[in-house]
Amino acid sequence: MGYALISERTHKALKRYRCIWCGESILPGQQYVREFSIHCGDIQRHNWHPECKDAAADFFREEGEDEFSPYDNERPPTAGALEYESWDCALLNQPALEFA
Repeated sequence: MGYALISERTHKALKRYRCIWCGESILPGQQYVREFSIHCGDIQRHNWHPECKDAAADFFREEGEDEFSPYDNERPPTAGALEYESWDCALLNQPALEFA
């Protein structure tokens, strides 16, 4: 059996997800691709960085593969990646907000 894409949509993350391709976090506020598919008869739901989804498409096309090792691939660089990384680190190191 093979692979069949059921749906694929781009969303803005409301919570933290893990990219199926690179294993890195998709943080709240970042754009990501949510995919529902069937592979070998099993229904799958995966979250991807947009650049990782593109890298996977290139991998399948160039290598002729139909499987990959989840969380074990390199995240491709993007123009905004360094900007987000420094912003994310700064945000994660902030103390929690206190409400009276």
